[in-house]
Amino acid sequence: MLLVVELIQGRAQGPVVLLTALVVWITNVIAFSLVDWKLDRGGPVARRVEGINDNARQDFRFPQQDNPTGFKAWQVGYLDYAYISLTNMMASSPTDAMPLTVRAKGFIAYQAFTGFVLLALVISRAVNIHTWSSQLHSQHDDVQNQQLARKAPLRRRRQTLSARSS
Repeated sequence: MLLVVELIQGRAQGPVVLLTALVVWITNVIAFSLVDWKLDRGGPVARRVEGINDNARQDFRFPQQDNPTGFKAWQVGYLDYAYISLTNMMASSPTDAMPLTVRAKGFIAYQAFTGFVLLALVISRAVNIHTWSSQLHSQHDDVQNQQLARKAPLRRRRQTLSARSS
Protein backbone atom coordinates (compact mmCIF):
# COMPACT_ATOMS: atom_id res chain seq x y z
CA MET A 1 0.00 0.00 0.00
CA LEU A 2 2.89 2.34 0.77
CA LEU A 3 4.23 1.84 -2.76
CA VAL A 4 0.86 2.86 -4.22
CA VAL A 5 0.79 6.04 -2.11
CA GLU A 6 4.37 6.93 -3.06
CA LEU A 7 3.62 6.36 -6.76
CA ILE A 8 0.42 8.39 -6.74
CA GLN A 9 2.08 11.30 -4.96
CA GLY A 10 5.08 11.14 -7.31
CA ARG A 11 7.64 10.91 -4.52
CA ALA A 12 9.04 7.47 -5.31
CA GLN A 13 12.47 7.18 -6.94
CA GLY A 14 13.09 4.75 -9.82
CA PRO A 15 15.43 2.25 -8.10
CA VAL A 16 13.31 2.31 -4.95
CA VAL A 17 10.19 1.56 -6.99
CA LEU A 18 11.83 -1.39 -8.73
CA LEU A 19 13.26 -2.85 -5.54
CA THR A 20 10.00 -2.42 -3.64
CA ALA A 21 8.03 -3.96 -6.50
CA LEU A 22 10.38 -6.94 -6.57
CA VAL A 23 10.03 -7.45 -2.82
CA VAL A 24 6.22 -7.21 -3.05
CA TRP A 25 6.18 -9.61 -6.02
CA ILE A 26 8.32 -12.23 -4.22
CA THR A 27 6.27 -11.81 -1.05
CA ASN A 28 3.08 -12.41 -3.04
CA VAL A 29 4.52 -15.57 -4.60
CA ILE A 30 5.49 -16.94 -1.19
CA ALA A 31 2.28 -15.87 0.57
CA PHE A 32 -0.03 -17.33 -2.06
CA SER A 33 1.98 -20.54 -2.26
CA LEU A 34 1.51 -20.95 1.50
CA VAL A 35 -2.22 -20.26 1.18
CA ASP A 36 -2.56 -22.85 -1.60
CA TRP A 37 -0.46 -25.36 0.35
CA LYS A 38 -2.60 -24.91 3.47
CA LEU A 39 -5.89 -24.82 1.55
CA ASP A 40 -5.70 -27.91 -0.64
CA ARG A 41 -7.32 -31.05 0.82
CA GLY A 42 -7.20 -29.87 4.43
CA GLY A 43 -3.54 -28.88 4.58
CA PRO A 44 -0.17 -30.64 4.49
CA VAL A 45 -0.73 -32.89 7.51
CA ALA A 46 -4.13 -34.10 6.32
CA ARG A 47 -2.69 -34.91 2.89
CA ARG A 48 0.20 -36.97 4.32
CA VAL A 49 -1.51 -38.92 7.10
CA GLU A 50 -4.20 -41.40 6.12
CA GLY A 51 -7.38 -41.21 8.16
CA ILE A 52 -7.05 -37.48 8.85
CA ASN A 53 -9.58 -35.54 6.83
CA ASP A 54 -9.59 -38.08 3.98
CA ASN A 55 -12.87 -36.63 2.72
CA ALA A 56 -11.50 -33.10 2.34
CA ARG A 57 -12.19 -31.60 -1.03
CA GLN A 58 -9.39 -31.34 -3.52
CA ASP A 59 -8.77 -27.73 -4.51
CA PHE A 60 -6.13 -28.33 -7.20
CA ARG A 61 -5.71 -31.00 -9.86
CA PHE A 62 -2.09 -31.76 -10.71
CA PRO A 63 -1.07 -33.48 -13.96
CA GLN A 64 0.58 -36.31 -12.01
CA GLN A 65 -2.85 -37.24 -10.69
CA ASP A 66 -3.99 -38.09 -14.23
CA ASN A 67 -1.48 -40.96 -14.40
CA PRO A 68 -3.04 -43.81 -12.41
CA THR A 69 0.20 -45.78 -12.03
CA GLY A 70 2.39 -42.81 -11.09
CA PHE A 71 -0.14 -41.18 -8.77
CA LYS A 72 0.32 -43.68 -5.95
CA ALA A 73 4.05 -42.94 -5.69
CA TRP A 74 3.70 -39.16 -6.16
CA GLN A 75 2.68 -36.83 -3.34
CA VAL A 76 2.08 -33.14 -3.68
CA GLY A 77 4.56 -30.97 -1.78
CA TYR A 78 5.13 -27.32 -0.99
CA LEU A 79 7.23 -26.77 -4.13
CA ASP A 80 4.25 -27.82 -6.25
CA TYR A 81 2.20 -25.01 -4.70
CA ALA A 82 5.12 -22.60 -4.98
CA TYR A 83 5.23 -23.43 -8.69
CA ILE A 84 1.49 -22.75 -9.04
CA SER A 85 1.97 -19.39 -7.32
CA LEU A 86 5.04 -18.48 -9.39
CA THR A 87 3.41 -19.30 -12.72
CA ASN A 88 0.22 -17.51 -11.73
CA MET A 89 2.14 -14.33 -10.92
CA MET A 90 4.06 -14.55 -14.19
CA ALA A 91 1.33 -15.68 -16.58
CA SER A 92 -1.74 -14.48 -14.66
CA SER A 93 -3.09 -18.02 -14.84
CA PRO A 94 -2.12 -21.41 -13.47
CA THR A 95 -0.10 -23.26 -16.07
CA ASP A 96 -0.06 -26.81 -14.83
CA ALA A 97 -2.36 -27.45 -11.86
CA MET A 98 -5.97 -26.41 -12.31
CA PRO A 99 -8.05 -24.90 -9.50
CA LEU A 100 -11.14 -27.04 -8.94
CA THR A 101 -13.07 -25.20 -6.22
CA VAL A 102 -14.52 -21.71 -6.08
CA ARG A 103 -12.22 -20.74 -3.21
CA ALA A 104 -9.11 -21.91 -5.09
CA LYS A 105 -10.26 -20.02 -8.20
CA GLY A 106 -10.87 -16.96 -6.04
CA PHE A 107 -7.35 -17.05 -4.62
CA ILE A 108 -5.86 -17.63 -8.08
CA ALA A 109 -7.88 -14.70 -9.50
CA TYR A 110 -6.93 -12.43 -6.60
CA GLN A 111 -3.26 -13.29 -6.98
CA ALA A 112 -3.36 -12.65 -10.74
CA PHE A 113 -5.06 -9.31 -10.09
CA THR A 114 -2.44 -8.23 -7.55
CA GLY A 115 0.30 -9.16 -10.02
CA PHE A 116 -1.42 -7.12 -12.74
CA VAL A 117 -1.83 -4.07 -10.48
CA LEU A 118 1.80 -4.26 -9.39
CA LEU A 119 2.97 -4.50 -13.01
CA ALA A 120 0.71 -1.61 -14.07
CA LEU A 121 2.02 0.62 -11.26
CA VAL A 122 5.66 -0.10 -12.05
CA ILE A 123 5.18 0.45 -15.79
CA SER A 124 3.24 3.67 -15.27
CA ARG A 125 5.90 4.96 -12.90
CA ALA A 126 8.67 3.98 -15.31
CA VAL A 127 6.96 5.91 -18.10
CA ASN A 128 6.47 8.84 -15.75
CA ILE A 129 10.11 8.78 -14.68
CA HIS A 130 11.26 8.66 -18.32
CA THR A 131 8.95 11.52 -19.32
CA TRP A 132 9.88 13.56 -16.28
CA SER A 133 13.58 12.90 -16.85
CA SER A 134 13.44 14.00 -20.49
CA GLN A 135 11.49 17.10 -19.51
CA LEU A 136 14.04 17.86 -16.81
CA HIS A 137 16.92 17.47 -19.28
CA SER A 138 15.09 19.65 -21.79
CA GLN A 139 14.52 22.35 -19.16
CA HIS A 140 18.18 22.11 -18.10
CA ASP A 141 19.30 22.51 -21.72
CA ASP A 142 16.99 25.53 -22.14
CA VAL A 143 18.47 27.17 -19.04
CA GLN A 144 21.99 26.54 -20.28
CA ASN A 145 21.14 27.99 -23.72
CA GLN A 146 19.63 31.07 -22.09
CA GLN A 147 22.74 31.56 -19.96
CA LEU A 148 24.97 31.22 -23.02
CA ALA A 149 22.80 33.69 -24.94
CA ARG A 150 23.17 36.22 -22.11
CA LYS A 151 26.94 35.73 -21.98
CA ALA A 152 27.45 36.00 -25.78
CA PRO A 153 27.16 39.82 -25.98
CA LEU A 154 29.59 40.16 -23.08
CA ARG A 155 32.11 37.94 -24.88
CA ARG A 156 31.77 39.98 -28.08
CA ARG A 157 32.36 43.22 -26.17
CA ARG A 158 35.43 41.76 -24.47
CA GLN A 159 36.76 40.52 -27.81
CA THR A 160 36.14 43.95 -29.38
CA LEU A 161 37.84 45.74 -26.47
CA SER A 162 40.83 43.37 -26.51
CA ALA A 163 41.17 43.83 -30.29
CA ARG A 164 41.17 47.61 -29.92
CA SER A 165 43.75 47.57 -27.15
CA SER A 166 46.20 45.44 -29.13
